[in-house]
Amino acid sequence: FYSSSTVGQGTWLNIEPGAILKFQAGASLNNSGALSALGSEEAPITLTSWRDDSVGGDSNADGPSDGQPGDWSQVTYSADTISFLSNLDHVHIRYPNYGLDVSSTSISASNLNIRDTRYYGVYLNTSNATLDGLTIRDAGRSGIYAYSGAPSILNSDIQGAEDGIYVQHATPTLQGNTLQHNRGWGLYFPYATDTPPISNNTIITNLRGARIPASAFPLPDGGNTFIPNTFSPLAILGHTRNTDLPLSVLRDG
Repeated sequence: FYSSSTVGQGTWLNIEPGAILKFQAGASLNNSGALSALGSEEAPITLTSWRDDSVGGDSNADGPSDGQPGDWSQVTYSADTISFLSNLDHVHIRYPNYGLDVSSTSISASNLNIRDTRYYGVYLNTSNATLDGLTIRDAGRSGIYAYSGAPSILNSDIQGAEDGIYVQHATPTLQGNTLQHNRGWGLYFPYATDTPPISNNTIITNLRGARIPASAFPLPDGGNTFIPNTFSPLAILGHTRNTDLPLSVLRDG
C-alpha cells in the first residue's frame, strides 16, 4: 500500500489466512464498512512495514532491512463499521504508529500479535470492543489505551510498553491479563471510574504495579498477583464502592 486505503460504507473486505500486507510511510487501512481478517495459528495474517524483509521478501528492493516503529500509520475502525462482520483473529501487526484505532464502534479481536508500535498498541475511544488473547510487545506508549467505553480486555500479555494498560475514562472488564516488564505502571487509572473488580491478572516486574479505583479493587479470591514490582505494588483511588472492600496483606514488612 503506497497510500491509505479505505473500506467504504456498505462494503466488505475479507483478508484471507496467510496474507501479507505491507505499508509505506503514512499509509493506513481504514474501515467504514466491514473489515474481517481471520487468520489461523498455522497461517496468520501479517500487516507490516514495506521495509520488513522477515515476511514476504525484500518488497522495497533495498537489500536486507528491518521495519522501524512508525513506518506506517494504523488500522482504523470508525463509527460506520459493521461490527458483526468486523472480526480479527491471528493477525500480526508490526511497526505502525498505532496497531489498532477503534473509535465509536465495537469489534472483536483475538490472538493478535502487535509489536514495535511508535505509540499505542491498541487505542479505544467510545468502544465496547472485546480484546481476547492479545500479545503486545514494545509499544512506545501504552500497550492498550482505553479512553472511554466499556471494553473487555481478557487474557492478554503486554510487555515492554510505557504502561501496560492505561484507562482514562473507560470502565473496562479486566480479566486474565499478564502485565509485566513495562517501563511505568502495569495498570494505570488517572481517575476513578466505575470499573468492576479486576480478576486473575498478573501485574509484576513493572516499575510500578497497579493504580486502580476502589470499585475495581479485587476480592480476596480474585486470583490477582501484584508483587514483585519495583515500586507501589497497588495504589487505590478514592471512589464510591457499594460492596465490602477487604484489604489483605500483599507481603510482610
